[in-house]
Amino acid sequence: MTICIETFHPAHYSQLRLREPDRRSLEALENMDEMLETYRARGLAWTGFVNGEVMAIGGVALLWPGVGEGWMLTSEQVPRHARDFHRTVKGLVELAKTSMHLHRLQAAVRWASDDQAGNRMRLKWARALGFESEGLMLCYGANGDHWLRVAWVRK
Repeated sequence: MTICIETFHPAHYSQLRLREPDRRSLEALENMDEMLETYRARGLAWTGFVNGEVMAIGGVALLWPGVGEGWMLTSEQVPRHARDFHRTVKGLVELAKTSMHLHRLQAAVRWASDDQAGNRMRLKWARALGFESEGLMLCYGANGDHWLRVAWVRK
């Protein structure tokens, strides 16, 4: 199985079969297409395909010189291809840090009060990508969800 990476195009979002947690988190957003276009225009953005289907979209938006915000939305295919997905994302994160000359890359990780096992898994994966937890952001999501701020900082 090979994950094919292409430059993100906003039309890829409509082809993405979101995992339930991602879908729930985005329900309250009315301007997702506009947000994705802004992210794409402010940095690097990719789409991962598996067997011709969109597996994930994501990227890094430059907030200001040296600081990027990572973002990602995933499909139900990710758990079935976890190892290859991790290697691919790790490579793209490294590419973004280098090519965008970042000294800080941050991201928000969904933190569900009713899914402690999922929370541990998401934090473990963020750490495997080189991020460290900076703390819980209460009611950060558009629908009032809590999110965890994680960041990689050049030492």
